Amino acid sequence: MSSLDVNAGLALVNKWAAIPAEIQLSLKFNGIARTTLEGRISGWSNKRLSISGIKCEAFIDLSFVGDARDVIAEEGLLREGLSPESYSESVTFLLSEGEVTLVAVPRLRPNNIVN
Repeated sequence: MSSLDVNAGLALVNKWAAIPAEIQLSLKFNGIARTTLEGRISGWSNKRLSISGIKCEAFIDLSFVGDARDVIAEEGLLREGLSPESYSESVTFLLSEGEVTLVAVPRLRPNNIVN
């Protein structure tokens, strides 16, 4: 387990919750099922995340995360010479029965061009 990756992933969720960001959530259960939804963070407290979208709602308790991988934050994109306006921040948390991937949906500029 990499507590640095978990901490970096949780820091991203903290950042997104403060906005509140629009998030794409993808759940995968040991290769037997997968679901994806998109919505805004509607709650974030004690590592419990709620996302509400059009005709969908999700609740994920991240206090049971075993590890995290593929943590992509704005600072890392800039360090690699990539534009945060073109690439999304994201993190995948590993759970005992599968994984959850969270991706920040790019905000639109006033002229409806993706950041």
